[in-house]
Parts: sequence; structure tokens; C-alpha cells
Amino acid sequence: MARQTTPLTDKEIKAAKPKEKVYRLFDGGGLHLEISPKGQKWWRLKYRFNKKEKRISLGTYPHISLQAARSQRESLKGQIAQGIDPSQQRKEKKEAEKIQKLKSEKTLKNVSEEYFKHINSLNRKLSEKYSERLYNRIVNYVYTDEASGKPIDEIKRKDILRIIKKLVDANNYEVARRVLISLKNILEYAADQEYVEVNVAAGIKPSKVIGERIHRHHPIITDTKEIKGLLQAFDEYSGDFAVKQALRTMPFIALRPANIRFMEWSEIDMEGKVITISADKMKTDTELRIPITPTVEKILKETKVYSGDGRYVFPSRIHKDRAVSENTLNLGLRRLGYSRDQIVSHSFRGIFSTIAHKNMKEHGFESLVIEAQLGHKDTNAVREAYNHNDYFDERIELMQWWDNWLNGVRK
Repeated sequence: MARQTTPLTDKEIKAAKPKEKVYRLFDGGGLHLEISPKGQKWWRLKYRFNKKEKRISLGTYPHISLQAARSQRESLKGQIAQGIDPSQQRKEKKEAEKIQKLKSEKTLKNVSEEYFKHINSLNRKLSEKYSERLYNRIVNYVYTDEASGKPIDEIKRKDILRIIKKLVDANNYEVARRVLISLKNILEYAADQEYVEVNVAAGIKPSKVIGERIHRHHPIITDTKEIKGLLQAFDEYSGDFAVKQALRTMPFIALRPANIRFMEWSEIDMEGKVITISADKMKTDTELRIPITPTVEKILKETKVYSGDGRYVFPSRIHKDRAVSENTLNLGLRRLGYSRDQIVSHSFRGIFSTIAHKNMKEHGFESLVIEAQLGHKDTNAVREAYNHNDYFDERIELMQWWDNWLNGVRK
């Protein structure tokens, strides 16, 4: 005959005191209250499933009342009768909740952040400015889209295409191309980390969604009368002084606009007459030395009085601890009456290259020296691999010739 268990009462439960060891008060049907030495009272249900004895927690008393515990007992016994193991079901539910929580954390935005931290920690060749440009494009054009908040494994091909289409519709073709490349890389990283099964952006062809890439050359001025007018306009510029000095410097050193804008006083050796641009600031990942000619020296000395102890040679008028922007330089050119089709801040490299190559017999230096001044890598792969000469001594003479040529045209 089965042993009869007297059902518990609230009075009995409340009166139960902790002992040195855990003990139990039984209510019947496998339901019992477990009292710990610290006085905690846990409801447990003992049951058998597939011939194995199991226990499952139902909560603590008094948060779970006696009546509520009995109700749970009956509900769970009904599941057991249907062949459902309550413990296994609870385990599966917790696992599903864990996966769902992980999914909610691994959004496109969060995985993008993770990706950028990853590449910055691994790829030491990426310059700080280049990494910043990559990241800002995603912030500006992906984080503003509804897809950024979606779990990464729910991102569809149509989400990627929508982001790219917005840029194409705004005629930002080059930005669209670069954003697509970054999204492909982010999703490839997600696949490597097993956040997604496949990279849904892998098969998207830029030529199909953006169009064929059109290579546009920067406009240049090569007529001596027009160059004379340009140089005189720079000297008479009445806008921001840092912009004026940057514009005056550009024709004489033929650096990329970013290298001029972010030029620091720590890079300038006035005594040694050289500007040294570190490898991490160069597109070629190679340090570049620029000879300081008399005209450049004069401009720099004038500028030092203005920028004082600041970091940048050409600081922003609004924020002295920031460099002047490329847009500000181009606006300076527009202020002088030059349209975008006539000249941009990048044009001065083309002007120098064109005229220097045209006058090779006059100055006596070959194309390799001119290209070295521009910070270009040798297009001959074998020669580039073995020839590490930066032609600095030759470039001192070349840039002196260029200094004389420009001043001759101006006068």
C-alpha cells in the first residue's frame, strides 16, 4: 500500500526553521519544500521520466505560494504524461533565449564595430586617417539605415542593395562602391566568426548595381599666363590666413592635399630644410622626404607666427587643434573665382608633373625623380623591389628648378 503524505499548510511552512543541514517538507505527488541552512525555502518537484528520477525547481516561498506550487505540479505532471520532460524543455528554452539574446547583440552595427576593432588590431599598414575614412563611411551611410539595428544573420541581400541604391540615387557612385566593399568585408568577417552561414553581399557585383567605374582626372592649368594669375591670386587672398598659406604652399611642393592639410610642425626641419611625412600618412606606406625650397621656407616662417605652438601648420580657424579641411581649401579656390572644372586642391600635383615632364631637358632629371617627388611607387615591379633610392639629392635640385620656374612665371 502506497505511503500517504499529509499535505502541507501555510502555517506549517511559515513555522519551518533552518537547521544545520538541508531538509525537506513533503506535500505529496513529488512536490516538496527544501529548506536550506540559511533559511531559503525552495519548491522542488521530484518525478520520473524514461525510468530516471529527476528534480525541477519551481521557485521560492513565499514568492511562489503553496497554491501556486501545487498548480505548477499538476501542469508539469500533465506534460510528463504527454511524454514531455519539463527539465529538458526548460533547458531548451534557456538555450533559445541565450541564442536570441546573442542575436539581438550581434546586429549589423555591433558586428561592424567589432570588425573595425579587429582590422585595426591586425593591420598595422592601415594609416589612422584611412581607417577613419573607412569607419566614417559606414557610420554615415550604413548606421543611418534601418538595417543597422537588425541581427546580422537576418540581413538580406535586399538590405545591402537598398543602402547602395540610396548612394547611387544621390550620384555618390564612388562612395557607393567603397561602402559596398566595406559591407562585403564586414559580412565576410561575420561568416568567419560563424555569426552568419553565408556572406549575402558576396555575389553583388558593383558593375551591376553601381555601374562601370569612370576614371576622372583632376583638372589642371598649364598655360603660363593662367598659372601666373593663379599664383598672384593666392598672394592677394583676403580670406582665412591658414587657407591662404596652404594655397600658396601647394604649387611649390606638389603633395597630396591630405598631407598638406595634416602637416605638423614636428615634421618640419627648417635647419635641415626638409619635411618628412611618415609612412602611416602616405598612400604608398613609405616615408617621404620633401625638400624645403626658399619660397616654401618663407611661407612656413610666416605661417609659424600665425599657428604658434599649435600641432598643425595650417590649423582650422574655428578649432586651432584641428587641421584645415579639404573642403575649406576648395572653397578658397571658389572664392577666388575658379570653378571645380578648372581646378581643385589636388590639381597642383598634376600641374607639377605635367610641366616637370615637359621640361626634362631643361632641368635634366628623369621621370623616376619626378615620380619620387610625387610619392609614387615605381610602376616597374622588379625595379621597385630592388631600387630603394628616394632620389632626395636630385629632388633638391629639381624642386629648386621648380621654385625658380614658378617664381619666374609669377614675375
